[in-house]
Amino acid sequence: PFWRGSFEMKYRAHWEDPWGLTIVNQYAEERPDLGDLLFLEFDNVTDMETGDEFDFQTILRSGIDDHPGKFEVIYAYKNLGQDTAKGTIFIEGFDSAFSGNAGPKNGQLYTVLGFDNLDSVLSEDLVLCFYYVGPEQSEVELSFKVAVQPQAMGKTLPLTLDVSLEGSDDTQLVHQLEVKGNIKLAPLADMQVAENGRIDGIEVVYIDADKVPNQIKVSGDNVTAEVNGNRINLIPKANFHGETKVTVMVHDSLNPGDSASTSFTLKVISDGVEPVPPVTTVPPVEPPVEPEPAPKSSGGSLGWLWVAALGLLATVRRSKSL
Repeated sequence: PFWRGSFEMKYRAHWEDPWGLTIVNQYAEERPDLGDLLFLEFDNVTDMETGDEFDFQTILRSGIDDHPGKFEVIYAYKNLGQDTAKGTIFIEGFDSAFSGNAGPKNGQLYTVLGFDNLDSVLSEDLVLCFYYVGPEQSEVELSFKVAVQPQAMGKTLPLTLDVSLEGSDDTQLVHQLEVKGNIKLAPLADMQVAENGRIDGIEVVYIDADKVPNQIKVSGDNVTAEVNGNRINLIPKANFHGETKVTVMVHDSLNPGDSASTSFTLKVISDGVEPVPPVTTVPPVEPPVEPEPAPKSSGGSLGWLWVAALGLLATVRRSKSL
């Protein structure tokens, strides 16, 4: 980015004021909008003859990107010394086979921005951006339109593209197509209510692009709702206190997929009185009734037999006396 034969650099590693060359990577996973970049920062580059110091930076992109604003090389300059005329700024490369002895087979490709006239080229906070322009086609862009059915309103649909190009493997690309609905719902602020109380007349504000009637649904734990037109009443569960999430949804009465929803926190403030558990009355248990013992059968039967025997004995004795 800036070459002069009398330049030298001293090195000091410091998080705020480094000297010399600092190298930093930027990955596309961290910044998809920037892509993979390599930063080469030169700080306090000193001219040994004049003592002037210069700061400049080079940013290199990994690969070629044809999108607008995605430059392959960037030069940036700041804190320039007094004498900026001497030196050169250029960029070079090659696109043919390279030999360690002879260099590129078809020679160097280069662009010189200035040579010993840099006082008319450089300025404080100057940024120079380079696009790569070559004969090959590095990217193919296609544009097309899609027709969306009404039932797809408010949904995210996968759009699958099968790509087949001569000289490359077949690939499949999947993009997520977000279909906006007709309903736009204003957010609702968090609310609070006393335990065993209620909130009436909460207005649900929304805009609908079509004239089809809409319906409002309210959901949440430990709370019920009454819907009256575009207003709702919230009734927390009896003796409940604490926080609960309430979701309000507005949807098209003919196409439920065309909907919008918002959520807020409902805080139910305790009254400090815990409910008394109900008293359970247990009836007394009566002792079991024991049955009376049955009379012994042997005593009664033998007794009658004994009486009959006495009568028979008396008859026999009377017969003998006659």
